[in-house]
Amino acid sequence: MQNDKKKTKKLGSVNFIKYFPVAIKEMGNINQYICFIMFDIDDFKAINDTYGHLKGDEVLKMLAKNVKNSLRESDLVIRWGGEEFLIILQHLSNIDIAVSLSEKLRKKINHIKIKDVGHFSCSFGVSCGYISKEHDIKKILNRADEALYLAKRKGKNRVEKSE
Repeated sequence: MQNDKKKTKKLGSVNFIKYFPVAIKEMGNINQYICFIMFDIDDFKAINDTYGHLKGDEVLKMLAKNVKNSLRESDLVIRWGGEEFLIILQHLSNIDIAVSLSEKLRKKINHIKIKDVGHFSCSFGVSCGYISKEHDIKKILNRADEALYLAKRKGKNRVEKSE
């Protein structure tokens, strides 16, 4: 991984588990409390179907730029797949901080306007925990994913957490 300020990696979930120990090593320590924020664009398929894939790519790029600019240098943003992203936050004391950040990001994203498309929204799932091995990583990731789908089921454009 490069030492670029505020990195974004396009990895996908298949490569993530293999890559994650390297990312954690670069961040400092695998034995730490960490938070995952999973989020995706609500109704992204409709954007692609209505306005085309070039507009969809424009939405993705604008989203990534706004999210990266809202995070700390130590945070990592990964394009998880399609219109789904994962943020890795370290050095937090509790899940409420990650939920608060997610809510700020959600509100900021709601104000982004793309020519022809207009405004769009994202749903967020947040989970935190202490990691010391690969199993812990998967468990926390699964909880973040479940929280994201709960946000979708509850009407989208919202933040849910799983502890």
